[in-house]
Amino acid sequence: MSRPRYSDLVVKKNTKISNKKPWTKGLYESIIAADLLTKQKLEQKNRIVLIILDSTLEIAFKEYLVNESGTGYNDATLLSIFKSRSLVQTEIQKYVKLSSTLWNKIDFYYGLRCKLVHERITVGIHDNQIDDFRNTVEKVLSKLFKLKFS
Repeated sequence: MSRPRYSDLVVKKNTKISNKKPWTKGLYESIIAADLLTKQKLEQKNRIVLIILDSTLEIAFKEYLVNESGTGYNDATLLSIFKSRSLVQTEIQKYVKLSSTLWNKIDFYYGLRCKLVHERITVGIHDNQIDDFRNTVEKVLSKLFKLKFS
């Protein structure tokens, strides 16, 4: 008997949630996409996965504020908050308690992403860093939306 694919397991574990909260589907599908990319024979796959994971995290913060926080954010307020990642994180902290370890990792990997995108020297991103960041993003998604990945 063959083992179920990771993507099928994640979809199965999260279907009830995504039926009630359709904004969560793209979040767990992004984790599935990151998982698929890590298995490819691409030399620069970790760069792509880092960007996917960080984007997933930022989108998750937006989805939480818009759909879960209970606060009515208008477009202008959201645009103002999302001009700075620190403002986004401060806003999320009003509603959700994440450990300082998680916030420190989020900041570290955001810094790596910014170096990759904005600096002249391309940073190297190691497999163990991708594994750690993926684990971090999964923990945040679990905390914000009760999504399941393992």
